[in-house]
Formats: sequence, structure tokens, C-alpha cells
Amino acid sequence: MEKAIKAWVENPNRDYAEGVRLLERFGSNSHQVRVFAHRAPRFAMPDLVAELQRLLSSAAADHTTAPLTTSAPAPKVAQVVEAAKQLVHDCWVKLSKFLNDLFNVGEGNSDVEIAARRLLLDEREPYIERYNSVYEAKEAYFAGKLTEAQLQEVVDGKTVEAVLHPAPPKKETPLRSLSDLKLFNRAKAAKQYITRCKNQLRYQQDTAAKADNPMPDCPRRKKIEKKLAAKEAELKVLEEELKKRS
Repeated sequence: MEKAIKAWVENPNRDYAEGVRLLERFGSNSHQVRVFAHRAPRFAMPDLVAELQRLLSSAAADHTTAPLTTSAPAPKVAQVVEAAKQLVHDCWVKLSKFLNDLFNVGEGNSDVEIAARRLLLDEREPYIERYNSVYEAKEAYFAGKLTEAQLQEVVDGKTVEAVLHPAPPKKETPLRSLSDLKLFNRAKAAKQYITRCKNQLRYQQDTAAKADNPMPDCPRRKKIEKKLAAKEAELKVLEEELKKRS
């Protein structure tokens, strides 16, 4: 299996139909195979490569973690490892559903189809990030690069990069130590940031447009709304300090 998939993945002139056959032969999700079989190769090739690479990685991990003898009892798997495996599985199931929903929307260019695809892609993004992060952490744990505690941090929501290289605590400069000019510029930058956030929510771009094009209710919108609220709170503090000095 590994040899066949690796040869296909590394072939710069890989054949899409052959990749689908490999997925059907070595994968376990017949529904996913049917979806790929009906998608346009030029759009679906990156997703197909990614799925086969995941099969390859899973096979390698199975070899790495297999017991050396059949007579010895299997080592007890840490609870956090089981949690990581379950998260990876749940994300994969969710991503498969998104893949099917995107296939059902089609590849047309009508406003309705474009908006539907954009919404699905926005909703899918956090699951892709979560899948990749937890999968990478699980593999790093088996390779001895992460401890159980570090793997738990990733399961709880952190990225592998943040766990391995935690950022030093940010030292906030007291407002009273800022000059009037620096305080004014900071407030100005906050206002500009707020405007961009509001434009993203109203027009889905940094600048204003002639007609409204509201961002749909999706994870990206929630992230922008959270940043907007934080920046508005910061601006309020800055303006109060400016008022004291005037």
C-alpha cells in the first residue's frame, strides 16, 4: 500500500483516476471515494493528494506504534492519546461532510453558488486547522517530540508551535508613560483597525463598497467580531487618557 501511494503522490504527472482507485483500494470511506470520482480533477487534485498522504501517514504511525511481539501485552495508551485520536476522527468526519456539501453546491458561478461555497469554505477552515494541529501533535507525541502534557495542551486548543515555542508574556507600556504624540497615533491606529473590521463585516473587504455584502454567520465573522470588541474597548481607554491630557 505505502509503496503504491508514495509513488503516486511523488509523481509530478500523477493521474487523477489512478489516485481515486488507490483511495478506493486502501481507504475505508466509500462515500468519500464516490465524491472524488464525481469531482473535476483540476479542482479536486489537491484534496485527493492530501487524503492519500493522510493514509500514508496513518500507515507509518501504525508501524511505529505496533508491539514488537504478539505475546507481550500491549502498552496502555494514555487517555490524552485516545482523546487526540477521537478529535482527529471527528474532524475528518466533519471535513468529509463539507466535501460532500461542496460537491452538491457545484462549480457554477452564479451569485447563489459562489455565496454558498464561500460560506462552506469559511465554516470548513477551523476544522482543517484543528485536524492538522491535533494530527501533527499526535504524530509528534509518538515520535517522542511531545510529552503527554504538551499533547494535552494541543487537545485543549493550542497549536503545536505555541506549545513548543511559547511566546514570552507581552509587556504593556503604561499609557501614562507614552508621549502625547504616541498616544494620539495609537488611538488613530485603533480607529483605522476598527473601520477595517466593520468593513469586513459589512462588505467582506477592508474598504467600503457601493453595496452591502454582509459576512455570513460563520467562524470567521465571530473571530472578527471578537477582535473588534477588544479594539473598541482599547480605543475607549485611549480616548479617556487623551481627554485627561487635553
